[in-house]
Amino acid sequence: MKKRLMAILLMAMMVVAYMPAFAFAEGTATDDAVVESNDNEAEVLTAQEAAPVLRAAGDPETPGEPDPEPQPAFTDFKVALGNNDTKADLTWAVEPAPAEGAVFVVYQDEAEIARVTDATSYTAEGLAFKTTYTFRVELQVEGEVVASTDPVEYTTPPQRPWSVTKFSTLSSFNAIILNWGKVSNADSYVIYWSTSASGPYSNKIIVPSGDTLTYTFPVAVQSLEKRYYFRIFAKLNGQLSRTFASRNDEAVRPLCYSFKFKAACKLTSHGGISRSNTPFAKNQVIVADAFQRGQYRFWYNGSYYYANRVRTKAHGVARINNKLVYTDAEAESYVNRRGLTSSKNYLIWTSGYTQRLYIFSGSKGKWKVVNKGGWQVSSGKPSSPTANGMTKISRRMKSNHGIAYWNVCNVYSLHGKNKKWALGYPKSGACVRNTNDHAKWIFTHVPLNTAVIFF
Repeated sequence: MKKRLMAILLMAMMVVAYMPAFAFAEGTATDDAVVESNDNEAEVLTAQEAAPVLRAAGDPETPGEPDPEPQPAFTDFKVALGNNDTKADLTWAVEPAPAEGAVFVVYQDEAEIARVTDATSYTAEGLAFKTTYTFRVELQVEGEVVASTDPVEYTTPPQRPWSVTKFSTLSSFNAIILNWGKVSNADSYVIYWSTSASGPYSNKIIVPSGDTLTYTFPVAVQSLEKRYYFRIFAKLNGQLSRTFASRNDEAVRPLCYSFKFKAACKLTSHGGISRSNTPFAKNQVIVADAFQRGQYRFWYNGSYYYANRVRTKAHGVARINNKLVYTDAEAESYVNRRGLTSSKNYLIWTSGYTQRLYIFSGSKGKWKVVNKGGWQVSSGKPSSPTANGMTKISRRMKSNHGIAYWNVCNVYSLHGKNKKWALGYPKSGACVRNTNDHAKWIFTHVPLNTAVIFF
C-alpha cells in the first residue's frame, strides 16, 4: 500500500512539474519533443483499486450494497424426561424467527422422526427403558437446510412400575384396612403413613405383590379416633412409581354432629390438666366428633368438652353426615375383627357414631350384612343414653306404650316409632328407635337370643 501511495504522489508531482512544458509544447511542438516514462518508478492503479485509497485520504464515501439479512440460528436445544419414562420432551429456540414456510425436522439417531411447522417443541415417544438416544433438529426453508442443532444424547431411566389405582380404606374398629388395585408390572408395594396430612411420611410398610392386595393397619385402643394419612407406591426392581395414591381414615369414624346453641351456656373442658368453664354464646355452632357415655364430645380452642347437659329440646342438633356412614364392607370388618359371636345365625350392631343399625347373618368371623347400607335409627339422648356393650333379644311385644313391634333386650329395646319422631341422631329414652317397617322385619325374621351390640 505504501508503494502504491508513493507512486500516486510521484505521478501527481510529475504532472504538476510538466504542466507548463506541455502547455508550451502544445503550441510549438516539434518532432524532437520526447516524453519518457520510467515504469520502475511508479505503479499504475486502476480507478477501482484507487477508490479506497482516495476515500482514506478524505474523499466522500460512495454508497455501497446493503448488509445481508441475518440467517436464523438455533440458540437453545434441550432434551428432558417426558411425562413417563418412555418419552422425551425436545425444546428449542431460534433467532431471528424463521420465514413463513420454515420446517423443523427432528432426527432420532439420524433417522427423521418428525416435521414440525407450528411449534418449537416435540415429544419423542415409544423409547426403550435405560437406553441412550441421540437427538438433533434441522431448520429447513424450501427444502434447504438453514441451521442445525448440535446432537444431544439422552438416556431413558430404568423401568418403573405404573401408579397404584383403586386405593381405598375401611374403618375397622381396631384397624384401618387398606385395599388397592393390582399393578401388572410391580413386584411389591410401599406404604408410607403419618398422623399429619403434611407429614413427615417417614413410616414405611413393604407389601409383596400378589393376588391379595390388602393390608391391615393395626390401631391401638387409645388411638381409635386418631386420623392416619397413607401414601402408596408400586415398586419394581427397586424403582418406585412416579406418583402415589393417597387416603386418610380413622379406625372408628367420628360423628361430626353440628350443634347450634339456642341459649348462652358454660361448659367444663376435659381435655387438659386444668379445667375451666368456657362460655358459649347464643347461636354459636360447634361440631361434636363423638357420643360417649351419653355425652357429646367436641374439640374447642385446644380442649375437649363433653356436652353432658345439652338437651335436643333446647339445642338444635343436625343429623349425622351420611358421607361418614360405614359401608357394608366396613360394618362386616368391624364385627368380624372384634370376634363377635351370637348363639343364632343373626347378629345386630347399632353404631352410636353413625346412628345406623346393621343386621348380619352368618357366624363368627364370617358375618355378612343383610340390610344393605344399614338402617337409620335414633339411640338414647344424652340424658338417657343407650347402654354400650353386648346384650340379646330376650322377648317380643307386638305393641307397647302405643308403639309397634318391640324386640326387648335385657336393658333396652329395638322398636318402632311415633309418627312425629325423627331419626338420625340420639334422641330416644335409651331404646333404639327404628321405622315401623324395620322394627317389624326384626320382629319377624330375627330369632330370640340373637346377640345385639351397641357402640
